[in-house]
Amino acid sequence: MKYTKFGVLLLAMLVAFGSFGFALAQDSMEAVDLVLWSQDGDANDVVLAEQFAIWAETVAPGSTLEIVSKETEALRTEYEQAALAGSGLPDMVVIPNDVAGVFAAKGLVQPLDELFDFSAYINSGATQIAGVTYGVPVSAGNHLMLLYNKQFVETAPDTWVEFRLPGPAPARARLLTMFQKTGEFLFVNREGAKAGDWKRDDLAAAMQFGEAVILTGPTAPSGPSAGGRWGRR
Repeated sequence: MKYTKFGVLLLAMLVAFGSFGFALAQDSMEAVDLVLWSQDGDANDVVLAEQFAIWAETVAPGSTLEIVSKETEALRTEYEQAALAGSGLPDMVVIPNDVAGVFAAKGLVQPLDELFDFSAYINSGATQIAGVTYGVPVSAGNHLMLLYNKQFVETAPDTWVEFRLPGPAPARARLLTMFQKTGEFLFVNREGAKAGDWKRDDLAAAMQFGEAVILTGPTAPSGPSAGGRWGRR
């Protein structure tokens, strides 16, 4: 089944919410074979497949969904390339909302305000450009936090690293979290602002060569705090 490039994000979000049939406002339709590009991870892709199966059984029996996992930047680049070429576009795409402005400016997504009641969603403003909504949110945000049980851990773990890179003066930052999906380590400065992110292998190499030194404990950041974004990818 073919769709214009303007319908890609629309279809993606309908499937993501398991609301395909409701949004199309019809009881049944012919079977479709769809392709979805996703950067949402294997666990979430399983949920998408399950929701699609429910929709297909109810609205379009016999429909199939092929989910193609892609890294975020690769998905965005390949999507734009396919749109420019006029072929190879997926039927659906699930991608972070920060591409909404780029896609809208290039005419690659369809306004959704007349198709959805966005009062039923929170955080729908994340995909609004100049008051026009181009995507349906699938989460309420991307919040990072550390949870620990005070019955077993009296104070929160606190690991600081001093980066001694060639050129800039040594700077210290605290490890906030490690993303299991990408293997990236995220560091923040004393003000809590993002200081940089490192790939696992790059950080290990920096430690091996003395460019990153671990300083453990709440009193560690006595030196200058890292500012701005830095790191290696």
